[in-house]
Amino acid sequence: MLYLLFLTFNLGLAQHPKITLDGPSATVYFLGDYDYSVVNSQNFTIEDSSNNNLLTITQSDSCNITANRRIVVHGDLLASNAPIKIQNYDQWQLVALEDFQGQLSGWSDSSVSNCGSSPNIFLGGHCKYSDVSVSKTFTIPSHSYIKVSFNVNFLDRWEGESVYMKLDSNIVWNESYQACNNLHSTLCQYKGIDSCGDDYPDRIGHPVTYSGVHSADSVTLEFSSTLDRDSCEVSWGIDDLEIYIR
Repeated sequence: MLYLLFLTFNLGLAQHPKITLDGPSATVYFLGDYDYSVVNSQNFTIEDSSNNNLLTITQSDSCNITANRRIVVHGDLLASNAPIKIQNYDQWQLVALEDFQGQLSGWSDSSVSNCGSSPNIFLGGHCKYSDVSVSKTFTIPSHSYIKVSFNVNFLDRWEGESVYMKLDSNIVWNESYQACNNLHSTLCQYKGIDSCGDDYPDRIGHPVTYSGVHSADSVTLEFSSTLDRDSCEVSWGIDDLEIYIR
């Protein structure tokens, strides 16, 4: 039996659609290209005027979508906890996002800041993070691989120290930074861009991505540095943290 839950058409006034409900499947027939939205708990097929199957949605133990035309999604494509495959390849699923713009939850330290008059808020920052560690544990669905991406901000007078990330207590990424080397330090300070804190060039929004094997139902991320100076002299921050699985 076919259960039609929701059906919306945006059609021209001069055209009329033909809708056929036949047995265990439903067919929507269009004479031209129109906007449509279909939600159906059983099988649903969309054909063009030459009887070519454009889109088939079938429900068994899982929902399978087969499309012979380009699918354009306006808004979010949600797959709950189910994996998404394209040409039999598992795709990365975003399962956690932290942009630090609102109230923080679950972090061992919730110090945030911004640069100048920028509305963008990030974790840590000038006079916040130097020789400290900050961590959070995330609960995630079943998976075999994990990918973590984020932006790191190096603020003020870095002299070759490093920021690093631990995943489940293991260091999986680190990077050192030197704000101005000795050879061109004067030119660097003159030409460099100072965005935060003291009058010293900063490195803002440096992108980082890590991926690796992981299957536990939770992951703990910890960020820290090798700095041993005051956070008002040199500091760091984390922004736009994303966790993907597949």
